[in-house]
Amino acid sequence: MSANYNRVKHVQNTKFTFCVESWKDKDGVLIPLTGMKAVWKFIYRDWDGEVAMTLTTENGGIVIDTLKSSITVVMTTAQAKTVRYDILVYELELIDSTNETIPFLRGTVKYEKGN
Repeated sequence: MSANYNRVKHVQNTKFTFCVESWKDKDGVLIPLTGMKAVWKFIYRDWDGEVAMTLTTENGGIVIDTLKSSITVVMTTAQAKTVRYDILVYELELIDSTNETIPFLRGTVKYEKGN
């Protein structure tokens, strides 16, 4: 499965919520989020690919709700203040119970500092 490419705007102190309603494999079989972990990376858009921030299910930056089939990415104010530039690339990867990494979302972010 390849990642979806999206443009998003992120304002500091807000949440990203991605609802996964019918994620299916190539054979049309529903892929549940049960047992999944996730990694969200903000990457500076320059040639060295420096990661500005990594949020995960393990560090509390991502919450997976299997009942709602949603993935919520949360950035704290302290974390947001560490980001140096306003145009970034993001990647959201899921990690299944066998530790296989699955590219899920990828795109650009217009990052705006909020109040």
